[in-house]
Amino acid sequence: MTYEEFEKENVVAKRNFSWKVESDAQEWEMAIDGISTCLRKLGEVKIEY
Repeated sequence: MTYEEFEKENVVAKRNFSWKVESDAQEWEMAIDGISTCLRKLGEVKIEY
């Protein structure tokens, strides 16, 4: 399942907002954001030889 599917299915609410599920969702979202940031920054790097 992708994060988008996870959100669309409202898994956190379906699991009664348990700490484990909510914490996992937050970590997953932060990881996705971190990866996006890294990729954007790598795209900004200009390699000079």
